[in-house]
Amino acid sequence: MKPMSTITMAPADSAESASKSRGHLLATGIASVIVVEFAVGAVSWYVVQPGESLLGPTALSFTVMCFAAATWYSVLRRRVESGVGRNFWLVMAPLCVLAPLWTFVGVLQVSLRVDSSAARTAHALIATRSTTCNIVTVGSVGLLRAPYEVCAKEYPGYGYRVDFTTLDESRGYAYIQGRSNVSWFPNQCATHLFGEWWVFNISVNTSVASCPMGYPENGAG
Repeated sequence: MKPMSTITMAPADSAESASKSRGHLLATGIASVIVVEFAVGAVSWYVVQPGESLLGPTALSFTVMCFAAATWYSVLRRRVESGVGRNFWLVMAPLCVLAPLWTFVGVLQVSLRVDSSAARTAHALIATRSTTCNIVTVGSVGLLRAPYEVCAKEYPGYGYRVDFTTLDESRGYAYIQGRSNVSWFPNQCATHLFGEWWVFNISVNTSVASCPMGYPENGAG
């Protein structure tokens, strides 16, 4: 009786199968982290508030992204050679930075760019030279949700400013049409977003306390 022959996988087939497995695992890891990226971005949209410190939301975004990337890296380290791990980090490094960058820089800007009603309100008040204050109980302006206050003020010789603020008028957005060579927030915490839009927190006494992260102190000049 002839002995049964043993069928073995050719080395080339084995290497090809291992390569496909590594590629699939790498792609799965990258896709998973990208899903986390979008989730973190969505959360930032609700966590970030105009005039409030950006330190907490930015740190949260960075921590979550680093945790997600490190988790998949540990999986890769156990199952594939280090070379694939390096390739993984070449993709992960930009993703880990993108989420906190979106939180720190992008959210406030985009919230106003997609909200055309805010600009229309400001233009209407400026066109009628209104100098009134009104409380809005429904809706939102950018990330500032109702109830909020809209105040229009004219500064003769300087320009016109429309504030969209919390009810205590401590923080919010400002739409400014006026001279660019003067300080519209003297010794207050504010930063320019784009065009005529600013975001501010004027409740901080800058002589005894530092401004919230993301809103540097403006000089009085």
